[in-house]
Amino acid sequence: MKTRSPDRRPALVALLLGVIAGWAMLWLLGGAFVLTNEMGGYGWPGYVLNGWLAQGDLLTRIDTLRTPLHPLLLGNLGEHLGSYADAGILISSLSCALAVLCAGLGAAALSGGWAGGLAALATGMVLGIYGAPSVTNQYPLLAGLTVSAVGLSAVASRLPGLATGLLAGGALGLCMAAESRGVLLVPAAVALVGIGMVRSHRWGRLRLGVGFALALSAGLWMRATNSEAQHARMVGDARGLARQAVMMDQQRAVIRRWVQQEMDIHARCVALSTDDLLTTDYLTTDCAAAVLTNNLTVRIPRHLPLGAVLTVSGLLLLLLPTRDRRGAWAEGVGAGLLAGSSVLMLAVVTPMPPRYVIQQAPLLVLIGAAGAGRLAGRLPAPLPGLAMAALTGWVLSGGWDGRARADRPALDTAYDTYAEVHRVVGPMLGEHDRLIDCADLNLELALLPRRVRSGDLTRDVPLEACAAWIERPEETPGETYILVRPGRRLRGETDVSEAVAADGGWEEAAAGVDWALWRSVSR
Repeated sequence: MKTRSPDRRPALVALLLGVIAGWAMLWLLGGAFVLTNEMGGYGWPGYVLNGWLAQGDLLTRIDTLRTPLHPLLLGNLGEHLGSYADAGILISSLSCALAVLCAGLGAAALSGGWAGGLAALATGMVLGIYGAPSVTNQYPLLAGLTVSAVGLSAVASRLPGLATGLLAGGALGLCMAAESRGVLLVPAAVALVGIGMVRSHRWGRLRLGVGFALALSAGLWMRATNSEAQHARMVGDARGLARQAVMMDQQRAVIRRWVQQEMDIHARCVALSTDDLLTTDYLTTDCAAAVLTNNLTVRIPRHLPLGAVLTVSGLLLLLLPTRDRRGAWAEGVGAGLLAGSSVLMLAVVTPMPPRYVIQQAPLLVLIGAAGAGRLAGRLPAPLPGLAMAALTGWVLSGGWDGRARADRPALDTAYDTYAEVHRVVGPMLGEHDRLIDCADLNLELALLPRRVRSGDLTRDVPLEACAAWIERPEETPGETYILVRPGRRLRGETDVSEAVAADGGWEEAAAGVDWALWRSVSR
């Protein structure tokens, strides 16, 4: 007598509903796909400037710590949409939506549709709570590509074929093209694809391997080509070594800055020099232990809707076998231990601010949900579905210590003051008006792709240009403005705000707490 196969429709419905619910969370909590024409998020002025440089084929001027992928997307899409702000929101929203989908697909491939639905929902919550879909920087893109590299590789291990190989290899290649730390995901992705190749027949093994290799190679070629264009100013045989040295020095400086901001870490790291960071010897120091402890007990748990205990337990729970296929424990090694170790490596080398954790959060959610699904799968039917449904309800209610509730601040709100100036001044400017930002409030960047001043575009307008503008504003059929605030000093130590007020050719048009917009009048 044939054994009736289990009905998989409820699990598939759970996966579909989880993905839809995750996308809804991105919109409700994070403002996904709401094109407000406002910049936001950590360091957006630098990312916007990089985007403008990239679309103008000025890759050599991009920040050497960044790769060109996000700038190329932002700059070209910004020019097409007529708003770099909306382009940044669209890129971040699509990236977060991709993270929700791939976290769900990856967890479903590892532990069934119930786990996939939970992973998708929880990913949408954590990204939405922190406003990741509406920021104008690269971290949502990195989050989407990070979880895609592992999630789609898990799908390839379950459904080996040419299409899944191309998807998994493409996701890993793009992740490495977007961020150097993407190399940490190579062991997990290769292990999962290797499992799929072992499970497949000869031609299926060939199709999966070829698809994965081709797509990965395309991503690596993109990274190499863009990197060469970005660093073309470095000449000679030492170009590669010089490039790596510059990037290493910059990353060490970032880590040193974060270490100094945490007093308990700083006390245990004060003996180390900047050159000691990011070395193999550093891993055995008391400083490394302090950084790891702070990340695992303070920084990372704030971003885990499933709670720290369940998420970490998922690393081991994924080693449990499943009832429907052999070798499922090997998937746990690839998706749990190897992918989890990539997060652990980052956690030991640098204190992880919210934007770093957001990049890794979907991957951690995938592991936690898949581990819970493996444990629930050991129960007799219909208890697995009931157990996962109960866990989903627990997450929606707030979970452990309210970690999943939308009661935490958005990411890096310090940069929101720039957007406030844009909201006031932007609508005041007519088509032919001209403006120079001498207040370092990045208004000229916020207005892109519209140019309101001839000449080069930079983060900080040179004081010489401000002095020349006060004496002789740029001629235009419209109005001419200058944005100032106290603190910037022209030649002779004259404050730029005082210089504009003392000049008889300007009148105040608008003002905020610490800034003022002046309009040129007839001379």
